[in-house]
Amino acid sequence: LRFLLNELHEQLKRPVYKWEHRLLKTRNHLEMLENNTHGYDSDSSMSSCSSFVSCVSAESDSLDCGKNCINSDTDDASSYNSTTELMESSDNFVAEEEVLNKEFLLRKPVRYNSIINDTFSGQLVTSVTCLRCKSVSHNKEIFQDISLSVPSLEQLVLMQNASINDNEYVSLSSIANQSWLSWLTLRFKEYISRMDLTLSDCLKLFFSPEDLRGDDMYRCDRCKSLQPGIKMCRLLKTPQILCIHIKRFRHEGSSSFKLNNRISFPLEGLDLGPFVQGRSSDLHTYNLIAVISHSGNADGGHYVSYCINHSNYRWYLFDDETVTAVDPCTVENVEAYVLFYEKTSDTIGFVREQASALFENSYSLSPVETSRYYISMEWVIRLSTFAEPGPVNNYSFLCRHGLVNVKKLSSMHKYCLQLSSSLWNYLCDKFGGGPACHHLKHCIICAAYQEALDSRRKHELSKFYRYQNDDEYFDSKSIANENHNFAPSSRFICTKWLRRWKAFVFGETDELPGAIDNSCMVPVPLRNGSAKTISIEVSELLPNLCFCCINNDTWRDLISIYGGGPEICCENKELYSK
Repeated sequence: LRFLLNELHEQLKRPVYKWEHRLLKTRNHLEMLENNTHGYDSDSSMSSCSSFVSCVSAESDSLDCGKNCINSDTDDASSYNSTTELMESSDNFVAEEEVLNKEFLLRKPVRYNSIINDTFSGQLVTSVTCLRCKSVSHNKEIFQDISLSVPSLEQLVLMQNASINDNEYVSLSSIANQSWLSWLTLRFKEYISRMDLTLSDCLKLFFSPEDLRGDDMYRCDRCKSLQPGIKMCRLLKTPQILCIHIKRFRHEGSSSFKLNNRISFPLEGLDLGPFVQGRSSDLHTYNLIAVISHSGNADGGHYVSYCINHSNYRWYLFDDETVTAVDPCTVENVEAYVLFYEKTSDTIGFVREQASALFENSYSLSPVETSRYYISMEWVIRLSTFAEPGPVNNYSFLCRHGLVNVKKLSSMHKYCLQLSSSLWNYLCDKFGGGPACHHLKHCIICAAYQEALDSRRKHELSKFYRYQNDDEYFDSKSIANENHNFAPSSRFICTKWLRRWKAFVFGETDELPGAIDNSCMVPVPLRNGSAKTISIEVSELLPNLCFCCINNDTWRDLISIYGGGPEICCENKELYSK
């Protein structure tokens, strides 16, 4: 399941640059709506929306629109000015010196995002408190599922005495002062009772403080040594779809077994509030939408799934090719292995109703009577499906200047939806975001930028083919690897870097591959020197690494454009026979 989600993310991801990243960090979780759920004040929403920058106006041309849409940050303003100067001298874009200008095309995304991340990703924070100096270290991590252990009877008893409050926490092991007789009694009761548990029990165990002592001590940065500590985990951001995996299979030594304890779980109203860090404005109530169940033992069995159909709110059993309607009580008694919960909100339904009413009313108004806006179709889908759609984000079809992305101009009906000003103002009032878009005009600045990228790609690729003189060496669908029969060459380059370069020159990404990095191919003792050129035998290259042979001209061309190194020379011709 994790592999599938990762693969889907890789196929669907798109870069998020700093101007979009800043917009997405603004959060509005309908607090205003919760205070007033009985009406909509159009005047107040209009005034609230006045702070949002309108990137395009009917009176301004596309250049002025782009300039007005630039954020006040210095880096963006300077970026705009330099790009404008390049645009004014667009005749020089095809010149080789402009195409090879590294600074002109130097921009990197803050991160990559996809519908997979938006749907399944949450954030955890792990805090470790040193018991000696009382310092606290924090580590944040993204998760797409939570794996919960099945608590033993002993752990259930200990959890009654352990607090999971942020301010006072006592680990389970620190209060486990049980006699051997008591321990054996608990083990016996656990063995014979096959006790019923709840999903809440499993969650409490996962978020309970953990005592770090003995072999589990951690290195305190302040003490500069291994120290005992208390480790605690909390939720920072809750996902739209919460995937919970219950660890029913255990492997101890050479034996494996399955825990068949019944773990009851709610169909509605799962509350993660007690496990959220601080006073997060995130919603944290969930309803069940799917269950995966396993019948059998650790040696073998059969998987089935139960899913709810949102069109009729009925549950269905999926057993290979057979689909059967089932009652909710049947789902409640399933031996759950993986649970899928969907975040819910009482207020989002009201917003959707208001938005639908405003959208329908807009058809009765002529274009002369009202101004029109365009909104991202991707965000509209989020509004219709997510409990927290986040700020309105039109950067899915707009460029950094607030004009239409040149790559999406030919199919705008797929990327945006036209709506009235009243509906736009209402959505901005509730969620924030932007930028506003009145007209679908393409950005000539970004068009010139794209032209420069395309010219640079053609220039670099033509030189590569000219020097290599081998069309099969490198194509748009595959990359050469160490198993290819290369023509003899005297330079080697890391395949990992070459793949990034390939993605750029074939238009898979606008991000430059960066400086050439061959250090991974060289043994550590040889990396410490300052030599830019290293001559070594093939046997000295690190094993299990992918590298390609390129000739001197290709190497000189790439190193002059991207820099980096080191330059690796190898005269051993036995490599080519391999």
